[in-house]
Amino acid sequence: MVEIKVEEKTNVTKVEPPVQKQHTEPWKPAKLLEVKPIPGWRLHWVRMDDLERATAEGWEPVKGKDLTQRTTIDGTQMDSNVTKRELILCKMPEGRAKQMDAYFAKKSAEALSESVKTFEESGDPGLSYGSIKISHEE
Repeated sequence: MVEIKVEEKTNVTKVEPPVQKQHTEPWKPAKLLEVKPIPGWRLHWVRMDDLERATAEGWEPVKGKDLTQRTTIDGTQMDSNVTKRELILCKMPEGRAKQMDAYFAKKSAEALSESVKTFEESGDPGLSYGSIKISHEE
């Protein structure tokens, strides 16, 4: 009969802490929806289910060929719209976008003015905490 002798060896491995990478730039959030600007156009990401409203307001979908000379973008063909998940990239002429900005600035100023008027007419100090100073800056 053959006798087999097994010796147990213990391999002790030394665990060292992971090497930390040296980062020279401060952390910042990812900008997954950032695209190169198109001169003369304002870009805006629109939810696909809001596309009908957006086109009625003057936004139009951006085609892949408007952004690059390559044949595909993220697997999207050049003649199709630029999309990211459930968003579609749209564009509006800068002049029309400035008109839209002016419209919303006017609506916002009107709403603020109405709120201030309501507050001042109420005369009820219980409507606010502390002192409120309202200034109209242009």
